[in-house]
Amino acid sequence: GDDALDESFDAGSDGESLSNDQKEAARALLSAGANPARVNGKGWSRLSHAAFRRNPDAVAILLEAGASAREEPHLDRCRRIFSVNEDRITRA
Repeated sequence: GDDALDESFDAGSDGESLSNDQKEAARALLSAGANPARVNGKGWSRLSHAAFRRNPDAVAILLEAGASAREEPHLDRCRRIFSVNEDRITRA
């Protein structure tokens, strides 16, 4: 489930919204146990990666699934790169 979730979020181009099918697939994978806070080998969490790619849908889905911006190692960089969801990231 974790690798499939990464692929689901990576399917679109930077700054592009996810399709409804991609959103549903991501939510299903998270409901089935995929970790919303998974960190890759480079120290980037899913939330950081979604923010870096300017993907508001992925950010919203991860926050809804329990990803915590408070524990985000790249939070300041995310805020600079992805100001669209800054209020939501700050409140998380």
